[in-house]
Amino acid sequence: MNMPTNAIQPYDSAALADLILRSSDHVDFYVLGAFLRYVSPTFRTMFALNTGQAIEDNEKKDGHPVVSVAEDSNTLRLLLDSIYPSSEERSLDDVGLFWKAAKASQKYCMKIIEDKLRKRICASDLMKNNALSVYAVATDLGWDDVAIAAARQTLETPLESLAYVDELKSITGVGFYRFLEYRFRCSKSSDPKAEEFTEFKSVAQPCSPVDTDNVSDASAPFDSSAPADFVLRSSNLVDFFVSGTLIRRLSAVFKDMFPLPPDHEVKDAMPIVRVEESSEVLHCLLSVIHYDLDEPDIKECHLYIKVVLAARKYRMTTIERRLRKQAPNSPLTNSDPLRIYIIATSLGWEELAKTVALNTFSQPLDKLAYVDELCFISGADLYRLVKYRSRCVFVASSALESDPMFPKYGFGQWNRHFKSNTSMSIWGTKYDPTNPSSAYTQLKVSPRGSTVSDIYSKHLELVASDSSGKFSISPRRLFNIVRCARDAEKSVESAVAKVEFVKGEFFPKTPWRSREGNLPG
Repeated sequence: MNMPTNAIQPYDSAALADLILRSSDHVDFYVLGAFLRYVSPTFRTMFALNTGQAIEDNEKKDGHPVVSVAEDSNTLRLLLDSIYPSSEERSLDDVGLFWKAAKASQKYCMKIIEDKLRKRICASDLMKNNALSVYAVATDLGWDDVAIAAARQTLETPLESLAYVDELKSITGVGFYRFLEYRFRCSKSSDPKAEEFTEFKSVAQPCSPVDTDNVSDASAPFDSSAPADFVLRSSNLVDFFVSGTLIRRLSAVFKDMFPLPPDHEVKDAMPIVRVEESSEVLHCLLSVIHYDLDEPDIKECHLYIKVVLAARKYRMTTIERRLRKQAPNSPLTNSDPLRIYIIATSLGWEELAKTVALNTFSQPLDKLAYVDELCFISGADLYRLVKYRSRCVFVASSALESDPMFPKYGFGQWNRHFKSNTSMSIWGTKYDPTNPSSAYTQLKVSPRGSTVSDIYSKHLELVASDSSGKFSISPRRLFNIVRCARDAEKSVESAVAKVEFVKGEFFPKTPWRSREGNLPG
């Protein structure tokens, strides 16, 4: 065990003190208990209960009782600096350290200190230089006023240029989606600084108290009339009557539990095994096991995730494999790719996550609809999806630029070969065939090879059917346009397919380059 060392001034052994706080890394801070009691009801209660024999049992050092806390010495130092009166305060230069101190102020119910830290972060350079980190920290702490201030600080930085920050791992996808939605609204607002956050409902439901005396039986086919030799009791006290032989054959975890001791809890002469899953999850898992349900409804995203995690927890390899095969074949991979992305990310199914990430490109990023299940992934997971799209936009545009035929037969070059007054609209964005940059606008909406072929085919169809324009093009030129469309589609799709779907901490520091300026937001 490490021997404790004393903190530096003003918390060293020479300080006026009646208490020692020992940090998790074994640094002793000599402090006045009165200061702690004044700012913290938690410490007031602790001292009120510490009477009589309890005082004698305390560890002591230099005649002072020692109280061990979970915070490290740097966090404790910043917290104490915020409590003790001082003529000047240390500057804040570490978001992570500030975060831990703020969490500690909440843990010990130090409302005065929490408010003080809230004001300090708003006035610090961290707000200007680390705005996205501060946004994530403030979101985690529930400081919406600080979060909106930090979000406003990012408005001058294009979304695709916002560097990844580790703090995004500690907020949910809902928290980062709120940031994205705010940015998109600001990009269209006449007064962005006046915009506020949109509040999104949470799927979290308040926990109902469990009556420990009210055990009930599951519904058929897992009720007491089922042929069974084993009872699984859910977290909400619902008993499922099942075949122990089948469960043990499928689950290495349950297999290792047996044989149970003779005095093990029983019901109707059958052993009871308590599990942490709710009756809803357990019923779905057992239904899959017994083939009463071929596959759970993947639309019930939260339930599907919990069932797969339960199968994984109990090492039901066969069941997890069956469930994993279901997801890629679901029509939702195309119709609701964000929801499948959440499932794949939550369960670590990387190949599926990349597939459906590509499928989200079918609509603009600012039209990606909110789903409650975003609470099942982190802000870092959603950032990964956004960054992946930005990188695909870049390589798709670069692929067109490097295509040798594109300068002559690509978008915007067709007016050399025929005349038409036609303009068209794709996905709500007006496309001018004489403007080369319009192609890149469309690739920002959907950086896929199919985007290229759609633009070509729709334009050619409109030109061919336009009676107001004069169609004048040689067969050879038409052939070259069609070949350019085919080759451009392939080169874009090939380039996008090679983009790595990396996690946030591994994003390369590649400067962004865009033909038409920055993405909205």
